[in-house]
Amino acid sequence: MYSLAGMLTDERMEEISEKTDYPKLQTEFLVWLMDTAHILCDRELVLKGGTAVQQFIKEPCRRISMDLDYNLEREMSLDEIKEFMDGDGFRGCRYNRFTKTLTYYRIASTIYKSETWFEGEKLNAHLIKIQINSGIVSKKSDIVYLNTFPGILDEYSFKQKILSLETLLANKIVVSVKSDRLRVGRAHYKDLFDVLALINHPVRKIDYEQVYTNIIRDLRGRGSEIPVTDVIRSCTINLLRLKERKSEGFFSSYRVARDMIKELDTLIDNSKSILEELESKCN
Repeated sequence: MYSLAGMLTDERMEEISEKTDYPKLQTEFLVWLMDTAHILCDRELVLKGGTAVQQFIKEPCRRISMDLDYNLEREMSLDEIKEFMDGDGFRGCRYNRFTKTLTYYRIASTIYKSETWFEGEKLNAHLIKIQINSGIVSKKSDIVYLNTFPGILDEYSFKQKILSLETLLANKIVVSVKSDRLRVGRAHYKDLFDVLALINHPVRKIDYEQVYTNIIRDLRGRGSEIPVTDVIRSCTINLLRLKERKSEGFFSSYRVARDMIKELDTLIDNSKSILEELESKCN
């Protein structure tokens, strides 16, 4: 396993920052996020969520996702999960019995000023959040092995188990319609950003028949009786509402690429057409 020792210099962060178009502090965080994912890549975990989504989006349209979310590759007891998470600097194991989620943190050093709080202590460090859903075992057909974090530290690229593009897009469409109207809230907007980026800037062609099937499966897994048509239509409506908040300052707070902001109307209209076509498959 490689080490970041000696790599986190201002000169090195400047070099990577020029490639990614992220500020150096965020670049340093991204390097630590990558390092943490590398530590976990040989465990029986499957990467999902925002960090997984970014691996399927072309540059320069990725955003920085601030944590690592995982499903299990096979059924495991809490004790088994805790055993393979022991060590490696992971701290603060917490279990939510309602969501069946284990949460860990990794405190990562910084050469810049990045104040954070952990367990009542003020630190100058990055805090990497890791969540493992112990109640979900991913289907083998939903898992791909992918070289992740392209363009960050290519010389240290590694493969890891990750949910497929079609599974992730279906999930993002479902979770982006938590409400009939668009709420002002980070979690809600970033899901919509991911839908836009995946539809318009995927690293490969998307199988929308599989996306449709996965939406149905996602809803069933949640015990939801919401019709698929309503889910897709609500996602479309919420995307259209993004036009009302077309502000570079607002979008930059989500670290969305400037290129996406410039072409936002086009991206939304194209996504609308694709989602309407997907909705028509339900009828």
